[in-house]
Amino acid sequence: MGKNTARKMADVCDLSNEQAAHFLGQVHHETAGFTYDEENLNYSALGLLKTFPKYFDIKNAKKYAYKTKDIANVIYGGRMGNLKSLSNDGYKYRGRGCIQLTGKNNYRKFSQDHKIDVLEFPDRILPEYYWETGLWYFDVNSLWQKCNEITYKSIQEVTSSINGGYNGLADRKKLTLHYIKLLTNGNL
Repeated sequence: MGKNTARKMADVCDLSNEQAAHFLGQVHHETAGFTYDEENLNYSALGLLKTFPKYFDIKNAKKYAYKTKDIANVIYGGRMGNLKSLSNDGYKYRGRGCIQLTGKNNYRKFSQDHKIDVLEFPDRILPEYYWETGLWYFDVNSLWQKCNEITYKSIQEVTSSINGGYNGLADRKKLTLHYIKLLTNGNL
């Protein structure tokens, strides 16, 4: 994303440079450089063991490897408002959009807040509401207030709120700093 696009995003959304830099840095990381608009669940057995050790052991990781629907139903079934694995809710309400709207509860709340139906029609997220999912996520989780300055601590706090931990923190920091430079014409 170039300087003009980043500036338009900040202006259209009425964001400060710092808020826009946090948002774009996090979204850039979450979407692997804006190449994914939905969650990539195509994991090898080793990938499942590394990424989801809570749900997979050596035996069942081999069984589930590269079975995206089954993987989604295991990791998301029975939580976030989704019914158990056999319901297919885990796959139906997998991550979509620029901050990966995930789980039936989030789809329901997003639908209510935007007065649209993505609960029954989750594929509407793409392409119609790609950016709105991220902006909404920042709104409902009160992330904008953590984005008023660019510091290691603020990047860490936003990352934790989005990711539940610090996965990719170094990359998120690098990207946030990249966007603040773009937004301030390189004059930090």
